[in-house]
Amino acid sequence: MKEIKQQLIDLGVQIDLYTSEAEMYSNHAIEDMLAIYKKLGKAYDKDGAIWLKTTEFGDDKDRVLVKSNGDFTYITPDLACHNIRFNRSKSDKYINFWGGDHHGYIIRMNAGLALLGHKLGLLDIDMIQMVRLMKDGQEYKMSKEKELLFD
Repeated sequence: MKEIKQQLIDLGVQIDLYTSEAEMYSNHAIEDMLAIYKKLGKAYDKDGAIWLKTTEFGDDKDRVLVKSNGDFTYITPDLACHNIRFNRSKSDKYINFWGGDHHGYIIRMNAGLALLGHKLGLLDIDMIQMVRLMKDGQEYKMSKEKELLFD
């Protein structure tokens, strides 16, 4: 993490608040968020699982937060993490960069945050994708020793 933080500084990126997924588990932030959803009437039990009413914000179906075996789904800790960030720091916009394989999570993530009372659209998710470099019609592999220069 120290190396990542230094790389971001070197690129001129300032991160005001870091959150830890391990901390969310130890301080029960996920369970606290689930209790808020239930208190607001935005989550319900069905087939032994806990579902979130994401259809209220345009999702094609409601989403499972806790599976019938008690495990959290992929999105549950992400929602808790963003909820913590939004509550700690009152910024006008939060930006995430996600891989293309997570495109389907954009609507459900924004819906989940709006169901917690956060402004819809507060989270801006930009999709990024791995690329294959080509040079003179041939695949071009970058050397690990070469540095990328950013202007």
